[in-house]
Amino acid sequence: MDRTKVYHQCGFREKWNMDIFLSEGVGDGLILSPVNLKLSKMVALQDEIKNNSIFDPQFYKPNSDKALLAEYDFFPDKLMEGYETEAFDNFANECANRCTDFQIANGFKYITIPTICFEEYRADYLEVLRNSFTYPFLDNLKEKEFSQKVILTIILHSNQIKPGTIRDELLNYLTESTSIDGIYIIPYTKKTSKRLKDIEFIYNMMTFIDVLRNNDLEVHVGYTDIVGLLYTLADTTSISMGSYENLRNFSLKRFMITESGGQGPSPRIYSALLLQWINYNYLLPLNIAAGEKKYFDENKHSIEMFKPDFKWHFTKPALYKHYFVSYYNQINSLQNTFEERYNQIVNIIESAINEFNHIRECGIFLGNDDDGSHLPMWLTVLNMFYKYKKGI
Repeated sequence: MDRTKVYHQCGFREKWNMDIFLSEGVGDGLILSPVNLKLSKMVALQDEIKNNSIFDPQFYKPNSDKALLAEYDFFPDKLMEGYETEAFDNFANECANRCTDFQIANGFKYITIPTICFEEYRADYLEVLRNSFTYPFLDNLKEKEFSQKVILTIILHSNQIKPGTIRDELLNYLTESTSIDGIYIIPYTKKTSKRLKDIEFIYNMMTFIDVLRNNDLEVHVGYTDIVGLLYTLADTTSISMGSYENLRNFSLKRFMITESGGQGPSPRIYSALLLQWINYNYLLPLNIAAGEKKYFDENKHSIEMFKPDFKWHFTKPALYKHYFVSYYNQINSLQNTFEERYNQIVNIIESAINEFNHIRECGIFLGNDDDGSHLPMWLTVLNMFYKYKKGI
């Protein structure tokens, strides 16, 4: 079992991710986002970033009218001057040519084959992916010289990776070409709370990753929240960490023009000990309950937050930079054998459950998004996956 890498899932205010990667060595690279980054700025990125990063072409909504996507001449809506699914096959080869040229010329760590996101399942789903993206890109790459590995993007809907669905067809699609070195997975499921509590989905994700790894494919999982900790037990090559919540849970809204405004979320700070993001309003009682323990890792960013004059707001970079440091260290601390990593993650979760019990005993009652109610479910998934791996 290899060390799991952690990539920054970039989006709005990607400068936070780039700063901490370059100045503090936090993260193994970045997943770059053209919907948020002007073409000129993308091209001008220094080699230290490009050479360690995944460029995601972001064809998820190919008729997106987001302005920055239109700067990239390979984006379907730009290329076709108005995207239409049925007509795209006539443009697929040129799209692949421009997109692969761009990735090769810029020296990104991988060449990424994009995919499209259908909200509703289509009977010809895999046929569309093969004919519009996979085959044109692979055929195009046969004619070019490059040194990067090739990764194929796939969106995994919760209702597509259950046994008895198109799970086996998806696995066949992802493993059928020897020219593909890895898979870039985008989990797609509706969350009812800030932490993912869907036992079935998490377990199916882990067994799906396991099959891909057993086929000697790299597996990179994007848009992961701290549930990525569990995916490491399936030996995923990398997981991601993002600042705002729309970078920790995939949604097509990122690629749509929507009305802005409204009240922003309450500031939250990540606790590695509790495996939870905690609303800042609970900091005083939690500090009292913690006693000699520290619920929040100490680094220069948490030191900044806990100064008396710190003005709490969800747009403060210290909140997210603290998370990047704390979570990256947590993942880097994991052992490199299955048994050791399983026991280690179980201990992390059990310790967090005990701390939440202690917090309640102290008379502190956290809200539904802060109460640790995801932890027993995560522990259940771990035990299910352990039995799966051991054939029990």
